[in-house]
Amino acid sequence: MTDLNVTASKRKTYKVVLTGGPCGGKTTGQDRLRTFFEGIGWKVYTVPEAATILLGGGANFAAMTRDQAYAFQRDLLQTMLQIESIVHMTTAADGAVDYYTLANNPARTESIEQAIEQDRLTRKAWLGHPSVDVIDNVGCNSFEDKILRLIAAVCVRIGLCTQDRLAFNSRKRKWLVIAIDESRMPQSEMFKVRHEYLCTENPEIQVRLRSRSQNGRATYTITTRQFIMPQPVETRMQLTAREYNNYRRMVDRSRATIHKERRCFMFQRQYFHVDIYTSPLPPSCEGKPLLILETYTTAPVGSVEPDIPDFITVEREITGEPAYSMYNIAKIDRKSLNI
Repeated sequence: MTDLNVTASKRKTYKVVLTGGPCGGKTTGQDRLRTFFEGIGWKVYTVPEAATILLGGGANFAAMTRDQAYAFQRDLLQTMLQIESIVHMTTAADGAVDYYTLANNPARTESIEQAIEQDRLTRKAWLGHPSVDVIDNVGCNSFEDKILRLIAAVCVRIGLCTQDRLAFNSRKRKWLVIAIDESRMPQSEMFKVRHEYLCTENPEIQVRLRSRSQNGRATYTITTRQFIMPQPVETRMQLTAREYNNYRRMVDRSRATIHKERRCFMFQRQYFHVDIYTSPLPPSCEGKPLLILETYTTAPVGSVEPDIPDFITVEREITGEPAYSMYNIAKIDRKSLNI
């Protein structure tokens, strides 16, 4: 990860490893880290684990002498020791067993006991590294809490202040925007975003695709939201362009494609973003513009905090209003939003 907000001569690249046992949140965590840091102007690169790269290049332990195997392991260790931070995502089997599942990964076959043991051995492998954070399930009321702890841990390691955005009781708040004074808009990161919902057999599961592009380069994500757990759980996985296009064959025709321009910025050390719905608008908008301001904060719904950016005029707070969930906005046969 590299901060593009500073001059080139002062930029530093931070290398972070996500590790952990089965069903610990690594895949979702990787995507959320990318989204968070790109939203504040950082460049984020994701790569396979070091051993995968080296072994994929043709290294074969069976064909090595003892000295060659030792040299390979030494080089691999030196590669890993160049990493500034290790974040271990503890398996859900240890402390959050209700969330442990084999369903979202066909390669996952471990029982609860096996998952806990594999997690223990993985954590043990990093003993001695100077910077290891363990994100366990203690005190987490939801999977979202765990992901926020992950992002917060990385921010602390690189010295980035996030105010209360990543606090345990931080929640998303939303406001309906009337106007933006562009002349006073601070430096921001702008992304073009496209959302499409997929058909599912279970009404308790929502699946959506996202294409997120900036400067002609796009990243692709599939998000699954399940309402069958003790609390709703949202998981994400990055896709290749080919995988993304294959999934698009399963688009739910009862819901419109959502097109947005997302602008991410800071105001009084608080992170915000504005979603500006763009053409073609979903039928529920009836051709009228829709702008929604969002942030994460510990301040309760309805409170005067955080301060709304003074260059944005809002009509009212819409946090928790089902009509303004993207899933409902996308519904083709629904009533108008009456914007």
